Amino acid sequence: MRVNRRKVNSNEKEITYTHIENGSPAVCFMFSGAGYTYEMPLFYYSTMVMLQNQYDVVHVHYAYDQDIFKHPLVDITKVIVNDINPVITEVLQNHEYQGTVFLGKSLGTIPIINGIMKSERFMKAKMILLTPLLKFDPIFDGLLSSIIQHI
Repeated sequence: MRVNRRKVNSNEKEITYTHIENGSPAVCFMFSGAGYTYEMPLFYYSTMVMLQNQYDVVHVHYAYDQDIFKHPLVDITKVIVNDINPVITEVLQNHEYQGTVFLGKSLGTIPIINGIMKSERFMKAKMILLTPLLKFDPIFDGLLSSIIQHI
């Protein structure tokens, strides 16, 4: 197993990510919540389950203040998607994965629901949403429409 910590440039800032490699044909990208890190129980156990099931794991390390929630959801989505896309692109360009999983918690579910689920590129990917922000109507509606679209 190899663990690499890398940086990519996203707009005008650097985004760090940790890539845990088993030589697997599948990868799980994980997106944390605001103030909920990868060492905390939900991510720790999710990481261990993925590794036990022979997935490579990518932890994307971004940080946002609570002020981010003062912005419209469309702006929040753009910020996070713009930060995670270079990581996803770099990892998938450098590895030939046959399967992809996206796992997010709370704030980390926003780019999955409002971005990744709507992308043709990831139609066959699996999505795991831990405590999605369903109190936001656009999140709820986006999730509902994605589910209906895939039925």
